[in-house]
Amino acid sequence: MKITIRPAPHSKSCAYTGNGHCNKHRNAPEKCETQCPEGWCCEMKHCWEVGEKLEKILISRGHKVRMADKKYNKGYPDTKANDDMKKALKELLAWGSELHIALHTNSASAGVRGVRIGYPALENNKDEPERCRRSERLAEHVVAEIQKIYPLPAKVMTTTYNFYELNVPTVPAMYIEGAFANSNVEDGKWWHENMDAIATAYADGIEAWIAAEQEETRFMSYKAYVKTNYGNGASIWSDNKKSKRVALVEDGEVLTVTGNADAKGFVPVGYEGKTGVFDSQYLVKIEEPEATVTPDAKPDNTDLLAKLQEIRKLTDEAIVLASKA
Repeated sequence: MKITIRPAPHSKSCAYTGNGHCNKHRNAPEKCETQCPEGWCCEMKHCWEVGEKLEKILISRGHKVRMADKKYNKGYPDTKANDDMKKALKELLAWGSELHIALHTNSASAGVRGVRIGYPALENNKDEPERCRRSERLAEHVVAEIQKIYPLPAKVMTTTYNFYELNVPTVPAMYIEGAFANSNVEDGKWWHENMDAIATAYADGIEAWIAAEQEETRFMSYKAYVKTNYGNGASIWSDNKKSKRVALVEDGEVLTVTGNADAKGFVPVGYEGKTGVFDSQYLVKIEEPEATVTPDAKPDNTDLLAKLQEIRKLTDEAIVLASKA
């Protein structure tokens, strides 16, 4: 797969090593590395470190990867930041990207922690429901991997962002806010001490998503009936966040399962002309009966026997002719 990565281009500081914004070098972030106090690190620097590690892992696994051009990295804030972002993204997408990743760390009040994996919201991309669905599945797989290594797994979650870098690509896209490393000391420490594991988790999530998509293309739909623990039926939802109820189905009702379960255990289903997702734990697959053969039935070998008799006759005639020669 051709994957593009654009790490943060700006120089907000890391709470673990700095304090606040690097105002002295806000429009010349490259100077932070040489002129700021020892140990100083900004968002741009530590996101690029993880981004480059991710690049190496993905390439080692057979993917083609292109990073954004560093000439578009700017200070914070920068009056040309939006223009530069558009130029960088245009170049990446023109390369033939099949998956785009924006890689950042987050900031909020000092006590806030967690990881946010963002994907394009359907309300902002109404003409691309499939791209949004695929992006959401990708985010879910990455969340599942990060939860294995982040100390507060319940604070690792998917979300939607109305960002240019998510809305413009025509391919699945993901905007990672890897931790609140810009404002929370513990998150900054976690980020800096686990860069290899973080990059590996991103790669594992991406590969799990690719494998799930490949499996989905080979999926054969099947029938299943509803069986809940309490006997009152369950709902078909518009998505796995249960945003909107599509239908309420009773125990014993039969649904058509049209795809594999996502990271939360929901499967896409069809029911009376409606489509949505359903919690797979309340479904029992209806096994198709195997074809049976009646013991007394005998195959019709009339044609085969006739051909064998003809061959035997010709063989006998050949033997007679040979003896007379």
